[in-house]
Amino acid sequence: MTMRLHVWCVAVWLLHSVVVQAADPMDDASVDAARARIQIDRQTQNALYDAQRDACLTRFAVTDCQNEVTKRQREAQARLKREEVELNDSVRRQRAQEQANRTQAKLDARMAQDASHALGAPQGREGAQQEKKRNHPLPAATRERGAKPVNAVNARERDEKRKAYAEKQQTLEKKRQERAKRLLEQGTQKPGLAIPP
Repeated sequence: MTMRLHVWCVAVWLLHSVVVQAADPMDDASVDAARARIQIDRQTQNALYDAQRDACLTRFAVTDCQNEVTKRQREAQARLKREEVELNDSVRRQRAQEQANRTQAKLDARMAQDASHALGAPQGREGAQQEKKRNHPLPAATRERGAKPVNAVNARERDEKRKAYAEKQQTLEKKRQERAKRLLEQGTQKPGLAIPP
C-alpha cells in the first residue's frame, strides 16, 4: 500500500510539474495553484514517510531503515524546496519585468510631454525670463518707486552679518587670551605651606 501511495505522489507531482511549466506567463491564480500543489505534495510525502517509519519499527534493523527513510524524505523535501525557489524566482522576475515596463512607459510619456513643451516654449534663458515677466508683472506701486535690486539688499545684509561675526570672533579670542593668562598666573604661584595637624 505504501508503494502505491508513493507512485501516486510521483504521478501527481509529474502531472503538476508539466502543467506549471506549460503556463509560462504566471498570473496570481497559477502561482497560488503551484504553491498549493507544493504544499499538498509536502503533506503527502510527510504522510508517506511517516507511514514508512512506522513500518520500519516492525523490522529487525530499525535504525538503518529509519535512516534510509529520512534520507529519501530529505531528498524529496529538497526537490520541493527547489521548485518553490524556482517559482518564487519566476514570480520575482515577472514582477521586475512589469515594473521595468511601467517605468519605461512613464519615461516615454514624460519625454513626449517634454518634447511637446519644448516645441511651444520660448528658447533659451532670455525667452524664459521674458515669459516670466509677462506672467508675473510687478505691482504698480513697486514700478513707480523704482524697487531696489534684490542683490544690493542682500549684499548690504551680508556685509552687516560678516562684521557682526568678525566682532564676535574678536570678543571670543580676547576671552580666550584672558583665560589663558589667568591660568598661567595661577600655575606660576607657589602653593602655600600646608597647615600642620
